[in-house]
Amino acid sequence: FFNMQFIGNQEISQRNGVVLMEYMVGIRVEQLLNPKKRARIPMFRKAMAAMPVRYNSLHVCFDDPRIRTLLNLSTAVIEGKLLCRLQSHLGTDLECMYSLMAFGIAPSIMPVQTDGSVDTRGHSMHIAELEAIAEQYHSGTPQTVINFDDSPIFEDIPLPPSSGPTAEDVLMGRGKHGKKWPGNLKLRKTVEQYWDEYKAADRDGKIAISHKIYGQFISSGSRFLSQDKTSGPESWVEMPQKEVCIRIAHLFRNIRAAEQKSMRF
Repeated sequence: FFNMQFIGNQEISQRNGVVLMEYMVGIRVEQLLNPKKRARIPMFRKAMAAMPVRYNSLHVCFDDPRIRTLLNLSTAVIEGKLLCRLQSHLGTDLECMYSLMAFGIAPSIMPVQTDGSVDTRGHSMHIAELEAIAEQYHSGTPQTVINFDDSPIFEDIPLPPSSGPTAEDVLMGRGKHGKKWPGNLKLRKTVEQYWDEYKAADRDGKIAISHKIYGQFISSGSRFLSQDKTSGPESWVEMPQKEVCIRIAHLFRNIRAAEQKSMRF
């Protein structure tokens, strides 16, 4: 509720709407049908109605196929009450994350990891920012305005001196430093393997494939690095997911251009 109260005061949130997520991977349908669980539904509805925000969509992730039947039966009711679209995602933690990528929801903003473990550090940092703003409000000092797109949580993360590029990392940017780097060669090979699927996909499918490749590299321990020119040639920062996926899409366009060129000769 504290989060929603703060989001309700953000103009961009009211304009674009809030995306809700119900994460039920690992939960069985019997648990949802438990009388104690069902008794909480009216309380949940009242709480949602009291939230001072406009909802854009509700995404439900689960791995029990029987839950989809329940969702299909209740979709009209849910969409009517929340006035938003309901999207369901069936699969493992990793499969649900890939599915969410097609809707622009990056795994990096979720506390759940690809192996099902939970990391709440990003959420804790976010709550700390909100608490600081609330304290400023009550003390009468000027309030700090947070733009979530520019939040420090999602900025490039400078790496300590001992964390230079490894063979598993991908070096982004122009120049010869990455052409023969093992991580870059692996990325190009992976992009080539997905080319036929990418070529046949629609716009949303193409975006999902780029995010899927990004997720595969991150889950295997790789990083996408670029040189931090402000700190010297040996300083590197991790690139945001959105920018990396744009670069991956550019690699696919390079393959298409090469194919078109070869067809002319």
